[in-house]
Amino acid sequence: MTGSRETVLARIRAALADVPASESPAGHPVGRDYLSTHTAEDPAALLDLLAANLADYRAQVHRTTKGRLPGVLTRLL
Repeated sequence: MTGSRETVLARIRAALADVPASESPAGHPVGRDYLSTHTAEDPAALLDLLAANLADYRAQVHRTTKGRLPGVLTRLL
């Protein structure tokens, strides 16, 4: 039985079958103008982004402080 890795590699080989051997990837630069981060390196902004993403999956987000964490965990469990 063929594994997933072999299946993917076979598809790549099939897609590249008609590419001339003289053609190299170096001749086709890849643009790197996409976002490398979604927010500033501000911890509060990162937490807001995480909470929003978790809410998209209908997860409940409970914000608390380090000192109140044991109480929140006790209440939730």
